[in-house]
Parts: sequence; C-alpha cells; structure tokens
Amino acid sequence: MVRNLLAVLLLAASALLAQFDPDSAHVNLYFPQLADGGTAVQRWQTSLILQNPHPALAAGVLLSIRGNDGQPLALDFGAGPTASANFSIPAGGTRILRSMGASPQLVTGWAVLNATLPIHGTVLFRAIESGIPRVDIAAAPTLPTPLYRSFANADLGIAVGNPYSDVPLTVQVRAMDHNGAQVGSSQVTVPALGHTSFNLRNLISTLPGGYVGTVELSTRAPLNLVAWTLNAQDNVLSPLPSGAARWPISHHDRIQLAYWKVINAMRATMTGTPGLDPFSPLVRLVFDPSGTINASASSDNTLTISYALSELISDSPSEMGFVIGHELGHIIQFRKGATTFNPNPELDADAWGMLFNLIAGFDPYAGAGALAKLSMASGTAGLVDQQLAEHFDVHRSTNTRLQSMYELLQYICVTSDFRSFCTQYKSMIHPHFPPSSPLSLPVPAPPASDTDRMLRALPAPTKEPRIE
Repeated sequence: MVRNLLAVLLLAASALLAQFDPDSAHVNLYFPQLADGGTAVQRWQTSLILQNPHPALAAGVLLSIRGNDGQPLALDFGAGPTASANFSIPAGGTRILRSMGASPQLVTGWAVLNATLPIHGTVLFRAIESGIPRVDIAAAPTLPTPLYRSFANADLGIAVGNPYSDVPLTVQVRAMDHNGAQVGSSQVTVPALGHTSFNLRNLISTLPGGYVGTVELSTRAPLNLVAWTLNAQDNVLSPLPSGAARWPISHHDRIQLAYWKVINAMRATMTGTPGLDPFSPLVRLVFDPSGTINASASSDNTLTISYALSELISDSPSEMGFVIGHELGHIIQFRKGATTFNPNPELDADAWGMLFNLIAGFDPYAGAGALAKLSMASGTAGLVDQQLAEHFDVHRSTNTRLQSMYELLQYICVTSDFRSFCTQYKSMIHPHFPPSSPLSLPVPAPPASDTDRMLRALPAPTKEPRIE
C-alpha cells in the first residue's frame, strides 16, 4: 500500500521533478538602485525585467519600492504611481515593468521583490537625452551581505540599501589602492529600509589623483547591506559584477529560498493524491538569544526555524530543504493522524524530507549531511535544543535513518515511470557515483568526448604551479 501511494505521489509531481533553477534565480530579489525622471536635457527610466524559469508553475510576485528615507516611493509604471505591486508570472513567462520617467526631477530609491518561486531578474537603466535614448545599463539583483568588494576608481558610483525595517545601518567604506593599501575611509548611515547613492570621490575626498583600486563596504556583524557599483570612466558608464561575499550569507533569504522550493514540491505532490490535501504552512524565523539550534512543527500548520539552525547548515541549501521537508512531514502526520511511509514518525518525516528534496531539485542525499551536522552539534558542545536532539534522535538512530532513506531512493529508481528520470538526474548531479547507486541505473559508459581525450593527452605537470 505504501509503495502504491508513493507511486501516486510521484506521478502527481512528475511534471515538476527536479526543477533546476538558474544560478541567479531567487525568491527574494534586491535591486539596490532605481532612477526615474529628471530634466528635459537628461531623463532616466528604470525597467525591471522578470522571468519565471519554472516550466509548470506560475510565480506570485510582490514588489516593494522604497525611497532614500525608507518610506514607500511611488513610481509610475504605466498604470499610475504606486509604491507596491502584486502580480503573477506564468510558467516560463516574462513581465517587464518600465517606469515612465515622469518625475520632474531625478528620483532615486531601491526595490525588493518577493516571489513564491525562484525567478530571474534584471534592472535596466536608460538615459534619455533631449528625448533620444543614449545608453542602457543592465544590472543583476543581489542578496544582503555583510561585506561587498568592487573594483573602484574615483568616479565609481555606489548604491546601498538597508534591508532592515527597524534599525538604521552604518556602512563602513574603505578605499584601497592597486597594491591593497588603504588610501581613505569614511562611513554612511542608511535609514531603516532606506537607500543612498554617491560617487566615491564625493565620500572620500582624499583619494589620490588617477586613483584605481578596490572599494570595500562592510557592516557591523550580524547586520547585512545591499549594494551595487557602477563603473564610470571618461563619461562612459558600465556595470560591474556583484561583489557580495559568498560567505557568510543572508540566512533569512536562504531559508526563504529553501522554504518556497520545498513548499511548491509539497503542494505539487499532494494535489490530486487521495487522502492528502495541499496546505499553506506558516513559517516563523526566530532568533533565540541563548543561541540554541532548533526547528519544530506544530498541529496548527506552523513551521519554526531558528537562525542558528540555518547557520549550522548554511553552506547547503539542500540540507535546509531536507530539514524543512522533514518538519512538513510532521505537519502531514498531524493532519492525517497517522504516518505514511513508516510507523516511526521520525523515519516517516525523513521520507517526506527526502521526497520533497528530490522533487524540488535539491540533493536527496542532503539528509545525511543535515543529520551528521545535528549529531555533531548535539554532542558536548550542547548547541542543539534538547527537544530537537530528541526529535532527530541523532545518536541512536542515524544509521537506521540513512538506510531507510537509501532504500526509498532505491525503490523510486526501479519504478518504471522514474527510471529515465533517475538516470538523467544522476548524469547531471552525481555523474561520478557508482552506477549501482540510487538515482541511477546500470547503463553503458558514454563515449569519451573530444575534451576528455584532449585532457588525457596532456602531459602531467613536472612541478607545482606558482603564482607570480
């Protein structure tokens, strides 16, 4: 019966299995700079170009625009001035919001988009001189970060947004020369939800002539900033790549990304499945002053995750996806009054977590990493909340739980409807795993590509590489 139910669940979600998102797609998009209006001599327009890469689901989007003072900033995108908009983007569809440039003087601000699916976004700035478009500048959105580094010259344009609604943000700005030596520093304070933009020479007036180097923006931990830089040289403007630090990360945004991907997988799995109905859980992100690591689910469809838990597994969105899927499994147990795959509620929740990860396009092996980290943290360090330690039972049952998830993967991949999917998934995600591992079937090795042959023909290096 359990296997029949699993087949039904997978068939219900077959159109969505393993949705792989573009690298820059996210459920939260931060655009640190908007510009609208100006004089008849030079006027600016801003366009937000949004694309939903999902082949089967529409994305719900909420746009919020803020001014330099942090208050809502109304811009006209063709339907009258508005500081917010709520709309959807169909599966595989695109939406373009283009400001009218109607402000009588130049207005600047920034925008945040929250979506129910990872979406692509680009902001496009257009300068119009005496009614004639002269230049377009495109920039990708970014995520909050505690540290931002960029190439710099004296005319570098810098935009900063404050993602916090309750505190002003002090940003330290340091300028280094081409040898890495500091040549100037200053700081700016950005109001709650506010924005500022400036040229580097106007903030640090002591820059030497012909200055070229690096600028570094930083905040006091654990706060984050949102930033963007625009190269300006010889009256030519050009965007620069994002300088946001890859590590540490914005845990609020990483949790939101994993949450929405897993929630969409859960809804797709349950739609049309007898005995199960889609639901909309409330996710609560909490900060525990004691620093304990915890996650929980309750019978009122509430899922609670501590920021400390995200910090423990912060290098792996797939592990966060497993934890969220595991807790959703417990909510399903509350709603059904019974388990689905295994009489043991923890093994049953593990099965849901692994299944949701697989459908969401996360790594289904990630449950092993999450359990291992929880096991480490629940040792003598005492980081894990006692309730969570008992909930995951990491010391006594880790191997049993890993074996249970492994067997479920094996079953999925011998089911006729999903053999080709498992083979394709492995070829993309785990191409060097043993052929007998789950998410694969024994298949002949593909012929070596021309690139493979060229690499094998290269002579082995005779000495260690050295950076001059």
